Amino acid sequence: MKALVYEFKYNPYTLFYDKQDLHKPGDRVPDELKLEEVFKPEIIKASKVLEGRLVNGNRTYFTGLRPVGNHWFEGNEKRFTRTGRRVTSLNLVKLSSDCKTFKLFYFPGRNPKGRKKEIFIREFIEEGKREAKGLSFLVQNINHGNYD
Repeated sequence: MKALVYEFKYNPYTLFYDKQDLHKPGDRVPDELKLEEVFKPEIIKASKVLEGRLVNGNRTYFTGLRPVGNHWFEGNEKRFTRTGRRVTSLNLVKLSSDCKTFKLFYFPGRNPKGRKKEIFIREFIEEGKREAKGLSFLVQNINHGNYD
């Protein structure tokens, strides 16, 4: 399992964050996302919401975000395939301290459960601290199915 990594920058004119790399193959993440505080976090068990624009009455993207570390958040984005099968994708978000940018680590179709998910997120964040430029340890472990 590989993470698709996206960088977003806040646009004060639109109040959305703009994706900085617009041409990723197999891209399911919209070009603009809005990051907002949740009014009643106890209802959706999240402190923030990451959402896309409305198109034909539907959000192009939506996930509640729960804090998992210093400026780190975790969420699950759900989609339905053309055949009606539900696909859940893990999202990890690293928000800058000034909230002007964030990185979205999107794991399409992958969402470890329970304790495996907790371990994966903790290792992902720790590895990111040690190795800011690469995800080699994580990609190696993910490709060997250690987090499924």
